[in-house]
Amino acid sequence: MKVLLDDVFFSMARSGVARYWESIVREWSRSGMLERAGIELTILNRSGVLEPYGFPTIGFGHRNGELDYRAVERGLMTSICESEGTDVFVSTYFTWVPGPKNLCIIYDLIPEVFNFNLTARDWVERRLAPVVADAYVAISESSRTDLLRHYDFVDESLVTIARPGIDHETFWRGSDHDIADFRRAAGLDRPYLLIPGQRHSRPSEYKNARIVLEAIARHGSNDLDIVFTGGEEVEDWERDAARDAGVALHRLQLSDAELALAYSGATVVVYPSLYEGFGMPPLEALAVGTPVITTLRSSLPEAVGDLSLDFDGYSIDAFTERLRQSQNTEHVRHIRRAGPEWASGFTWTETAQNMADALLRCAATPAFPNRDRFVESLRAYNSHSIELQR
Repeated sequence: MKVLLDDVFFSMARSGVARYWESIVREWSRSGMLERAGIELTILNRSGVLEPYGFPTIGFGHRNGELDYRAVERGLMTSICESEGTDVFVSTYFTWVPGPKNLCIIYDLIPEVFNFNLTARDWVERRLAPVVADAYVAISESSRTDLLRHYDFVDESLVTIARPGIDHETFWRGSDHDIADFRRAAGLDRPYLLIPGQRHSRPSEYKNARIVLEAIARHGSNDLDIVFTGGEEVEDWERDAARDAGVALHRLQLSDAELALAYSGATVVVYPSLYEGFGMPPLEALAVGTPVITTLRSSLPEAVGDLSLDFDGYSIDAFTERLRQSQNTEHVRHIRRAGPEWASGFTWTETAQNMADALLRCAATPAFPNRDRFVESLRAYNSHSIELQR
């Protein structure tokens, strides 16, 4: 069985999607599971990130910025699939081709859930991917539920769950010496709470970090400084909130190894998101044994189990109480032990195996009624889109 993987946007910063796919391909390469399953993988190589893993690649430039460049690319990808004899096409981010079976990966449905303007061309293209697909992978039960709610034509039997794993060689609790060295190098001389990744994600603001800063400005931070890792540039109102609380605010850009030490050194990791496709940061924090505060919305219970100190995402008083509880000696001792034990159940080997199984199931899925006519309609749509550029 021949599979073509389109590595869309791997040249971008290390997003969750990029980490997800690089980890899967690395595991496929290390384990040989694709060969044992009879799967021949070729990678449509836009960035070179996946070249080191030994699979055949086809060079493919990305022309973002041209009017409807996707239609031109899709025409080229269709030709590649035909010449390669591709059975299943799978994309890291919502590209698709008419002809071979399409496996669509669902990370989250943020545009649908938060009522974005779905008539914009980018979202029209993204929304076509589930329509065209023959089978699906969701990265959580929550994302699977959202897919079935917003695309009610999808047959639930065609959706495989392939939840993210943890890189356990990186995300483990550092030694006291290593943590102290990290803190000294980062200029962190006081206890701190850590908010990882994006904090806002406008226009929806679903990352919801504003509630944390507002709570700290109003009630203080229990003498904890504030650390942002990655995410947006620090804004004036965030500096003002930290100043009002009398604490320092730091924003750090870190490697994964440094992030593991930042988690290990934190008093608490705060992840107040109102919606997640899965929610890797709180799981990574638990893997190193650090207390976590989350909202337990959407997929977050799948990531943290019953180990998070949760609040509703809106109550400043509730968050402030959880912040106080996070420093309770018994709770800290419990998370030091239970967090790594919980995180040990998330492995990239399982993720890679589930994705391989999904590829096989996609290829074996019976064609839906009138699929040939549907494919011809898609080809006509794509040809017309290309003609509009001339």
